[in-house]
Amino acid sequence: MTFGIYLAGCWNDRTNIREHYQKDLLKKISGAVITHDWTNTEEDGFDQRTTSDNDRYAQLDLWEGVGKADCVVAIKTVKDYAYRGTGQEIGFALGRGIPVYILAHDDPDSYVYKNVFHHLTRGQRTFDDWDTLVSTVQEQAQVEEHYRQDQGKNLRQMLKEET
Repeated sequence: MTFGIYLAGCWNDRTNIREHYQKDLLKKISGAVITHDWTNTEEDGFDQRTTSDNDRYAQLDLWEGVGKADCVVAIKTVKDYAYRGTGQEIGFALGRGIPVYILAHDDPDSYVYKNVFHHLTRGQRTFDDWDTLVSTVQEQAQVEEHYRQDQGKNLRQMLKEET
């Protein structure tokens, strides 16, 4: 079984997101996969993109990445970055009922720490510690795995009863 994770974050921090955060999650969470790795596939920054590029990236980021994820991890550690795209990905996830875990620097008064969805009481959690965030994602992955196993047992039992 796989556990899909989409990592969102700052365009300028994409190498760090790929080399540090993605690798760490894949190493620590059994069966984890990155649903869409924008850090490797998007060559152009926002200023160089055409409308067609934006449509293609939105399809990949939102529908392929976020839409197929079991959770979204948003890396928001660059203090003076607006995270507009990340906000869209968080909103898309919350609208689809996908849990969001946000790593933000430890300045709770900053707009980076807070986001447009900050006051929602469900669907997202903000952390200032990576290891605590990873533990939380690990717990969710284990719950998902147990749920999928139970669903498989239930299906097998139903099929047995029908024969």
